[in-house]
Amino acid sequence: MIGRRVSSWAALLGALLGAGCVSEPPRETPADELTYTAVRTEERVLLSWESQPGEKYTILYSENRRPPWQPLPNAINLVGTGRTITVEDRVTGGRNRYYRVQRGPFPPAPPPRRR
Repeated sequence: MIGRRVSSWAALLGALLGAGCVSEPPRETPADELTYTAVRTEERVLLSWESQPGEKYTILYSENRRPPWQPLPNAINLVGTGRTITVEDRVTGGRNRYYRVQRGPFPPAPPPRRR
């Protein structure tokens, strides 16, 4: 048998697909990586990550990975303390949800106007 190396991101994605939810890295602020976990049990999804003190985080979700990405009502502009942040989402009826963690204030500030 030939060994195969799998990145931790691929392993996490595979685990989440099997759990009925999928996580995606944020596309709005790709500057530095944020690793988080998503665990689904029946109708409950727990999302957790290590926060940076003073940093703001918002969980966005979609039912089908296409816009619109909606902010999770109980997870808008959560302020980091340097400890783990855990957010719970209820997903009923066997539906799937796709999640992103957006770093920075929500809604994001518009880009500066060019002159």
